[in-house]
Amino acid sequence: MAGELERRWNEALQAIHRIEGEIAAIVAGPSPHRWAKRERQQLMQLGADLELAWSHPGATAATRKRILRTALNEIVVRKQGAVINMVLHWQGGDHTALQVKLRLNAAGRPIGRCVKIRSRWCASWRV
Repeated sequence: MAGELERRWNEALQAIHRIEGEIAAIVAGPSPHRWAKRERQQLMQLGADLELAWSHPGATAATRKRILRTALNEIVVRKQGAVINMVLHWQGGDHTALQVKLRLNAAGRPIGRCVKIRSRWCASWRV
């Protein structure tokens, strides 16, 4: 019985050492995200100018979502009647307050929300 337990223990230790070696090799190996010098310069330029990155012809909706998720910590939204108040909490600690007045139709329902929010958002992008 003791011999069997010792054998299992030694096998487990060997597996641990093997996995630790694999992890060390992965950490020490080359990064999978190596960029060519020109690509890296272009990315750094886009990162320094968010407006350019946002309006770049190659920027898709998915790209813009990634920019927002990277740049924003949280968005606090409060609706008071026909007014939406937002506070954007940026990763660097800055805050931007936005206020959007909703246009209401004859039934008192908001119309054009997304267009107004998007236009206000783009106008206040320089934070």
